[in-house]
Formats: sequence, C-alpha cells, structure tokens
Amino acid sequence: MRIRLLGDFEVSVGPRTIADASWRLRKAAGLIKILALAPQHRLPRGRATELVWPDSDAKTASNNLRGALHAARKALGAEGSDDRAVEVLQRVVTEEPTEEEAHASLMRLYALSGR
Repeated sequence: MRIRLLGDFEVSVGPRTIADASWRLRKAAGLIKILALAPQHRLPRGRATELVWPDSDAKTASNNLRGALHAARKALGAEGSDDRAVEVLQRVVTEEPTEEEAHASLMRLYALSGR
C-alpha cells in the first residue's frame, strides 16, 4: 500500500489507485492519513477517535470509528479484493496502547509511587 499525502491525497494498493469516489466518508480518508503519519502506522482506538472526532463523546466516537473503518476497508477493496490491505487496516487501529504509551504510563505510576 502506498499513500501520498503531499499534493493530492492518493492511496495505491498494488498497481491499483483508489479513486476519490471510492472514499464514501471523508473521515475514512482522514483516518488513513492519520495512520500514515502515526509511529509504526499504528494507533490506539481511543487516540484515533480523539483525533478524528475531538468533539464527540466516547460512545459516539467509537461508533463513528467503526463506520469509518468499514468505509475505508470498502474503499481499499472496492475495485478488487486485496485481503492484505484490509488485514493491515484492521491491525493498525489497535485496542492496546503502543509500547511508548505503555512505557510512559508505567513511568508515571513509578514516579507517583515515590520510589
């Protein structure tokens, strides 16, 4: 998968370029852009919802994320199935925090413990 962010936004999966019309939701394309820039192209679900839907409550943002992921998967497979691209998209929005976030949380807990 190749993602071009400078100039016009463009996603290519193998030899195929995803047409603009395939992005049914603007937020689905926005989510792909954020993931392209995220460290290791991974992002915890909570962080993704904060970035894409900052004014929504947690439940609404979570529902919106599901819809955007569905739209992105559909766009990536719209003109032919590429299971690898869809699999990558499913893995990049994670349930767990990244190693950096987990480490930072542990360090905060350690500092609060006074040891």
